[in-house]
Amino acid sequence: MPPPGSCSSIWRGLGMFEPSLYQPLGNHLAVARNGTTQSQVQFSTEYPVTRIETIADGTINFGKVGYLAAPAEGYELQPGDILYSHINSIKHVGKVAQYFGEKKTLYHGMNLLLLRLDDEVDKRYLFHYLNNHNARHYAQKECQKAINQVSLNTGQLKKLSVFTPPLSEQRLIAHILDALDTQIQKTEALITKLEKVKEGLLHDLLTRGIDENGRLRPSPEQAPELYKESPLGLIPRQWEVKRLGGLIDGIDAGWSPSCSDVVPKEGEWGVLKVSAISTGAYLPHKSKTLPEGLSPIKEIEVNSGDVICVRANGVAELVGRTAYVFSTPRRLMLSDKTLRLRAGEGLDPLFLFLLMGSASTRKQIASFISGSSGQKNLSQNQINSIQVKAPSIEEQRRVAGALSSMASRIEKEKSARDSSATLKAGLMGDLLTGRVRVTPLLEKAQATSPA
Repeated sequence: MPPPGSCSSIWRGLGMFEPSLYQPLGNHLAVARNGTTQSQVQFSTEYPVTRIETIADGTINFGKVGYLAAPAEGYELQPGDILYSHINSIKHVGKVAQYFGEKKTLYHGMNLLLLRLDDEVDKRYLFHYLNNHNARHYAQKECQKAINQVSLNTGQLKKLSVFTPPLSEQRLIAHILDALDTQIQKTEALITKLEKVKEGLLHDLLTRGIDENGRLRPSPEQAPELYKESPLGLIPRQWEVKRLGGLIDGIDAGWSPSCSDVVPKEGEWGVLKVSAISTGAYLPHKSKTLPEGLSPIKEIEVNSGDVICVRANGVAELVGRTAYVFSTPRRLMLSDKTLRLRAGEGLDPLFLFLLMGSASTRKQIASFISGSSGQKNLSQNQINSIQVKAPSIEEQRRVAGALSSMASRIEKEKSARDSSATLKAGLMGDLLTGRVRVTPLLEKAQATSPA
């Protein structure tokens, strides 16, 4: 470490870092060029080639490559090569992905820059550097803007200032960030697996239910005597089919005054957007601030335990989409394109939410709005007429509890993923700028390693 009073310690004492460790990106590029202009074909061949969409998710997606009729000599990617999106929309310019040699051969196509590095910089370190917020901001700031897209020329990209500590530090930083990436990817894979398990469980719960012993009933194939025919197909003998209007206490309509498209602050009144419901999950931040001078309608304030559905939308698949409100900030109101369904005494609200998302309910809603053009609407009378499966209230609660446990598990994993992503973003801001140096970790490792 530099001695006290040295230039580097003064820089760091000011919350800054040594300017001498910053170099233009061009100093470390052995190759920076566009891809082959060879025409692509409309069928699969042995010669896959990159497209802009190949790196859209920050990785090399081999499901989104093009194909060449013949090899493009000299354009084969090498392990460690970075693909850089220099022609794209302002939102996506500066995206990067790194090739690891996953396929025997992948050719470099047009509209992505190939960045091949020299041996003075760690390839994974520079990938993380280019993937950092500061590098993306540089691309968005320095690009040339046109009507539908922007472009960043190679000369301007080469001027990007890169924090370049010694190779040993670069490698340790890359190792730290790679470890977090791996953790995030594993959590994402687990979430995807749990979502599929939840989908299968939901189907079983809404067709077989849970008996008095807390177990899924055997399937109709295993125990046909436990089931009976109904307008909605086979259902457990203890169940009935009823119209939804006979199970709910009522339906509340919302209100959509002209609002500022700004999320309301704490203590302010707001109105939910349709997007707060249309994903099937309740997203209270998708809301707008009620203007000063307009009085709120307190009767349509959203409360925990509410079941809210989309009444109208231009996209047919979103009409009738329903969300359950596990918790909510105060002072948010329903919009006029949403409806609140109030469960009656014999209907568990969470079970009502599950019924609204069931295949049989979705099929009935689709039949109500089929043939209509433009804005699709679901009336209160149509909702009341929906036929649903009706177990006892006790069994409804058992079913809802089973789904709630699975949903809680998924939310826990999502929270862990988001925490890792937040940690990574913070570390990137510190480690890739020199605000925090990993030198003490290296010194500790050297001190404890055998001579």
